[in-house]
Amino acid sequence: MMRIPFSYIWRSLWARRLTTALTVGGVALVVFVFAGVLMLARGLEATLIETTADVLEAESGVARGAEGRALLSREVVLVIDL
Repeated sequence: MMRIPFSYIWRSLWARRLTTALTVGGVALVVFVFAGVLMLARGLEATLIETTADVLEAESGVARGAEGRALLSREVVLVIDL
């Protein structure tokens, strides 16, 4: 099996500078957007968990345990009506 030398690969990338730059830029943009969506989802989930527990604890009528602590389960429920 004949291997292609690295010099050929580098010359090919240099000869197609625009295509190479657009490919690298496209991949970077996809990674950036994906990371941003993951960070947004994680922050939204953490915020909803904290605020839901605080609101439920402040409301009257929440069952209390033997130690006087509110009996709550932290669950994220999000309804989006399109």
